[in-house]
Amino acid sequence: MRAYCWSRLGKAQLAAATFEEALALDPQCAEVYAKRGVAAYYAGRKQDALRDLDRAIALEPDDANLLVNRALIARDAGGAAQPALDMITRALELEPSYSQAYEKRAEILEVEGRAAEALEDYGRAIEANPRNLSAREKRAELNHEREDYAATLPDYEACLARRPDDHWLRYQYGVALYKLGRQEDALREFEHARALKPDLALLHVECANLLHLVGRSGDAALAFREAIAAEPENVDHARSLAILYRKLDRLDEAIEVADDAVQRNPKDGAAWLLRARLRMHAERYPAAREDFERAMALLPPDAHVHYELATAFTFLEEYPRALQQLDRALELDPRHQQAYVLRGEYLARQGRLEEARSDLLRAIQLAPNVEETERLVERLNQLAPR
Repeated sequence: MRAYCWSRLGKAQLAAATFEEALALDPQCAEVYAKRGVAAYYAGRKQDALRDLDRAIALEPDDANLLVNRALIARDAGGAAQPALDMITRALELEPSYSQAYEKRAEILEVEGRAAEALEDYGRAIEANPRNLSAREKRAELNHEREDYAATLPDYEACLARRPDDHWLRYQYGVALYKLGRQEDALREFEHARALKPDLALLHVECANLLHLVGRSGDAALAFREAIAAEPENVDHARSLAILYRKLDRLDEAIEVADDAVQRNPKDGAAWLLRARLRMHAERYPAAREDFERAMALLPPDAHVHYELATAFTFLEEYPRALQQLDRALELDPRHQQAYVLRGEYLARQGRLEEARSDLLRAIQLAPNVEETERLVERLNQLAPR
């Protein structure tokens, strides 16, 4: 219809005039009211759309498509779910094989938290039209959310048969396979997905994690590097690669990754913090101290980072500065058990035994396990008055 085409092209005045001409010729034409209503909806005039659809339904009360459109627009305009569900149910009574109506009713049910009913309706939509990939994909997603991964597989496979180059669908299929313990099959899908969408870092990261899990650490490192190339501003990818290198006892390479992260993201405190921690492992304490200080200048206050800096000062034998950092750590987090332990040792070294015992008692209260408790009790007994 010419008027509808004008409306979709943004020619509102031409569309309105053409709709009026059509209604002047046939004021009882439900199709014209329906088209004008849909055009009003796309133009953002939802109440006008509802009025025209009501006129169309009054003229054609048994038109299932009109009922479904009216229900969906009313719902989108903020209407309650149940009236929309009732109207779609009426449409399905008129046309029981209306696949899209089942699908749309399922979507509303899903939003309303009625997942079991939604799954039934997605199933009816597929039964009515086995080529309805939209309903299959939505059913797969809902089963995925419910962690019924086995139920997702037939729908993912049917969708991929028609859309083999859909990278996100392949990724989701791979996740379901992984959750079912089929690691090699999952890896195949992840590899395929990232080949289809090489600029999506998430796909490289997921593939890297799975490669490492199956013992292919070298390939995992390459996949993490591709994630960094795809999203260089995300320090998490560099952290993941650095941690992998550290697990492989390739600490120098881990530090090189952190160097690159700092160069790429000099204003990101996470990059400096990553390198600081790696330098601590490498016993490069002066450099680690500098990195901790740069990180703290860029990041929100964090008790554990202050504790880590105190540790660096300890190795550098700068004990007063270490004590300052521990005081600050405990101001930020009065339950930081490690900070109490370290501060207790410093206070004991200064001869402030009562304060040291107080810190060690607090550390014992916060100890994470029996072994740590026993170790601290023994240390506390050593500080007992003679």
